Amino acid sequence: MEPGTPTTSEPTVAPIQPGNTHSDTTDRIVSDTPSSSKISLVLVNLDLLEHIFSFFDPGDDVWVVDSTTRKNLLFAALTWKPFFEPATNLLWKTMESIIPFLKVLPEFVKVSETEDIYTIRGEILPHHRDRFDMYCRKVRYLYPQSFKELVRGHAIAVLQSMSSGQGLFPGLKMIYVPAFEVIGYNKTLEFLNILFLSQSSSLLTVSLGGINSVSDEFAASYLCVLSKKASSLQELILAGRLSPNSLNLVSNFSKLRVLTISGQQSTLQTSFLERCSSLDNLTHLSVNLDNSSTVSINSITPQPGGFAALQALQLDGAPAEISKLLQSISPSSLKSITISCSLSWRDYQPESFALCIKECGRISPSYRITLRFGQNGRSVATISQSDSLLSLQSCKSLKILEIVGITLHITDDTIRHLCKDAWRSLQFLHLPPTEFDHSPSLLILKVFAQSCPDLQSLLISINFRNTPELDFSALSKARASRIPHNLRSLRMSKVPGQDGRIAAETNTVTMAISVSLFVEHLFPNLKESKLVSDFQGDMDWWKTVKNMMKAYKMVREETVSEMQASIASKLEE
Repeated sequence: MEPGTPTTSEPTVAPIQPGNTHSDTTDRIVSDTPSSSKISLVLVNLDLLEHIFSFFDPGDDVWVVDSTTRKNLLFAALTWKPFFEPATNLLWKTMESIIPFLKVLPEFVKVSETEDIYTIRGEILPHHRDRFDMYCRKVRYLYPQSFKELVRGHAIAVLQSMSSGQGLFPGLKMIYVPAFEVIGYNKTLEFLNILFLSQSSSLLTVSLGGINSVSDEFAASYLCVLSKKASSLQELILAGRLSPNSLNLVSNFSKLRVLTISGQQSTLQTSFLERCSSLDNLTHLSVNLDNSSTVSINSITPQPGGFAALQALQLDGAPAEISKLLQSISPSSLKSITISCSLSWRDYQPESFALCIKECGRISPSYRITLRFGQNGRSVATISQSDSLLSLQSCKSLKILEIVGITLHITDDTIRHLCKDAWRSLQFLHLPPTEFDHSPSLLILKVFAQSCPDLQSLLISINFRNTPELDFSALSKARASRIPHNLRSLRMSKVPGQDGRIAAETNTVTMAISVSLFVEHLFPNLKESKLVSDFQGDMDWWKTVKNMMKAYKMVREETVSEMQASIASKLEE
């Protein structure tokens, strides 16, 4: 889950005067019985109230409800006693500071009228503590960002003694800190007080962003303590200028399922990945490095048997750094690899791109490989090694393959070999642009039709100059015996000539007849057919191709209908 950004401040609660007990206040502001009306008869089944109020909840991916809804919830909480619990559960679901909770305690007072510093005076009475605990149990998300008011150190010690082993918020599910930074002694102290008081055994997600070279040691201290308190933590997100001080503590969270690391001006050591490989429950790993971050290799040989449960791997950074990360891991049950290089890298080395593809083949995910290089899908490098794509032949159960942003050398023989030995389970295939002398012909579509029965979407560059004249009579004879393919989307791009220009001589009526008949023959169930080109002449020619395909399809359907009618009439005779 990507944490949202809160838009409101601390929730509004019923004012509580010092000396009033929770029961006194509740009896004063709410009624045990709703007003006599036909509407009240609907509310006889009180067990449905929690479900009814859940419709006010925007969901786990939204931190707080809007101000109008908050006012309505507050009004509902004060209207009828059974409404109080479900309404306040939503009002107090997300908090930005611990101050609103502490103000529930009459013993929590300001040191002076001129200072925004609070303390606890006297012993906290049992019924005051019960009321305080009631509100604390409602908190699910904590977004600490308000540090206008400070709390004395001894008051923090009192609160720690009250929290027992479950933390101040026993129902807390997530802590989201977008900017973990040192902001002055007092505010930093208050910030850390909030974090350490909110350590709960119920925590499932912790997100710490904006870590810098100064606050990294504070983050390390927090993670060290958190690993002992929040033993059931399932998702951890760390972002900023990260160092081994904080990263090496990640492996202490033994039940971690999702780990996201976003390094900014960081040096990520592969020994960190070796530590994480022992996390037996980790299923999703994401590493994002900016253009100032690097990877330091401690060992080029990945440890066998690591990342036993890892299913999805997402990497973002320079190709050279990503290839180092890939070389340092060897997951056994990986299903998906997603690699992105969306920044403006100063040095695009083709061998780094080729190595990324090679390592993906070595790891052999069972479901998906997505490689997005460069920006906006434009090619940033040409990989001339003819065996680059062949390195993926070990991925024999692959369902989705997408390569964008580079130019590859691909021939008919390359695809024929891969379809025969490895790509028979493919459902989605998007191949990058190719060069004139190293590109497939239109006839390669027949290989896909015969060897990839489950293919649903295909994007491929075609050299129409290499397309031979088709035998129309042979195609017509084969129509009756063929097994129709269920390809739904076909997108082809024309390969430029050696001079870099699209050949206009391929936009002929003869070529249109050949292409339309050939494509409709192989893929009669197409829902989308498109030619990718920036030239208007190509687009006009493709309209002719599509119109011919529609005509062939209409003739085919009419022929089939007539044959079925003929067979039916003969059976009746």
